[in-house]
Amino acid sequence: MSIFSCKHVAKAINKSLDEPLSLKEKLSIQMHLVMCQNCRYFKKQMLFLRRATRRFSTLNTYQSDGPQARLSTNSKRRLKNLLHQLGNSEDS
Repeated sequence: MSIFSCKHVAKAINKSLDEPLSLKEKLSIQMHLVMCQNCRYFKKQMLFLRRATRRFSTLNTYQSDGPQARLSTNSKRRLKNLLHQLGNSEDS
């Protein structure tokens, strides 16, 4: 497996959201991102999803008297499609 493959970079981007990366991993990702628009977009999407889930988790959706956060049918469909695409992109 090439250190510059999209599959490797996608896994490293996911890993970087949970734990620190080595200098070699950071440099490999950065070099790959300079050349690969798809992986730049993937990283941008992952950062967006992380921020969105953090914001959502701060809402108190479990109180019966509080506001309830609900996704529209279109939002659910788009999120399902995005997750499906991300799952397929790891196979390439």
